[in-house]
Amino acid sequence: MKNRKSLSTIILIASVLFLTNCASSNTGSGLVDNTFKEDLGTVEDFGFDILVRRLESRHQYEIARRQDFGSGEAYVETYWKRTLPFGETLTKRNYEVETRITIRARPKSRSGVRLYNLSFVGEYRQQVTNDSTDVTSYKAVELPEVARDYFKEISTDLSDQVEGRIGGF
Repeated sequence: MKNRKSLSTIILIASVLFLTNCASSNTGSGLVDNTFKEDLGTVEDFGFDILVRRLESRHQYEIARRQDFGSGEAYVETYWKRTLPFGETLTKRNYEVETRITIRARPKSRSGVRLYNLSFVGEYRQQVTNDSTDVTSYKAVELPEVARDYFKEISTDLSDQVEGRIGGF
């Protein structure tokens, strides 16, 4: 009888811990959707470099890292770019926000021609201050609609380049 009570207690505790963990993972996990993702289209091998230069010259992003893999896959990631908050994110403290862009090229097999599928990822984070320590840092926050529009404008510009001038397929 004593073993049954112990087993019942263990099962009850395990169930409570499991359910508590499930509940907290849905509400308190801290995961927010701070990204904008878009396909840019398909280009020949030189098209990727043209888009990177356009991202730097027209949209004023500086490349932080470029990685080329032996499989033919490549990506560029920009430095975080500081800016004033987008319209609706203005608060009484007038925090800054940062954005970063990653463009990834994945090889697409096509007889005799080196083609790449391009994808765009825009990330967004906002400056926050810890009220108890007064330390300022940047934190991923839910992507506001105006930031989504900002990334959409950039991705559309790059996508138009793919479809028009640089040999998109």
